[in-house]
Amino acid sequence: MTKHGRSWLSETGGYLDLINDRIAAEVKKGMTRGSSSYLSYLTLGELQTLIFRDFWQNSFANIFDGKKSLQKELLERVMPVRNKIAHFRPVTKAEYLGLNVADDFFNILKRHYQATSHTLFYLSGDPQNAGELLDSMTLSEAQASLKSFGCEPLLEVFFGLQWLRAYGMSPGMGVFKNNLFIELYFDKNYSSDTLRNWVEKKEYEVTIATFSDLPKVVRIFVPLVLDAKVIAKTIEAFANTAKESCQGDDFNNQPVGPKEVASEIFIDKSDGKNLSFAF
Repeated sequence: MTKHGRSWLSETGGYLDLINDRIAAEVKKGMTRGSSSYLSYLTLGELQTLIFRDFWQNSFANIFDGKKSLQKELLERVMPVRNKIAHFRPVTKAEYLGLNVADDFFNILKRHYQATSHTLFYLSGDPQNAGELLDSMTLSEAQASLKSFGCEPLLEVFFGLQWLRAYGMSPGMGVFKNNLFIELYFDKNYSSDTLRNWVEKKEYEVTIATFSDLPKVVRIFVPLVLDAKVIAKTIEAFANTAKESCQGDDFNNQPVGPKEVASEIFIDKSDGKNLSFAF
């Protein structure tokens, strides 16, 4: 998603069409998709092709030290045991222990994302930390980080969001991995549906959105590979949509559960300056 945005799956050729056909077939039979992700409609073989062919060179080879032999090990050890379990046949202890390769595969991915998932800078939108916006060292850090992506003008765009404070919103900004995120703290009710619908229309290049109920915070993440002008337009649209979401009373502000949002949206688990996310 960092490289291609929310449309990353369409970069793989016919997989998206295949998935949509499978979803349509379920709908025709009266079944519902629920919270299932697009990837859950692919077979294990198709998923391995995504990793070890379509996205191997530019995404996964460096994570696994170029060890493409993992594909063979996963196929030969995991699939036969998976088939036994799926057809209610007993699994031996040796077969069970052989699944360690899948566990190793997962742990390599986990270690990689734990090591690389960190914020390069964070100007918090939390009203209690508003003083950070006047800290020269923090601002210099933000400016240098954005400059490294060729997006230095976005700092000025961010400070242009201060008009939102008149509507009960406190803006914040940061860089998480290769994504710029803009956050808004709300001190009154807002329509989360209005903002979720805006994200899911996909008119703007929003890779990820997070919604938190206590405190009331909404964040959008935009890939920094995009042109700064495109990102600026997305930020402006987000701000205007947020303003619209506060125009009225008695909004539905129940906590957002993982089954209520699109599969690619993360649930916010932020704590202070360290942002972490759970799928």
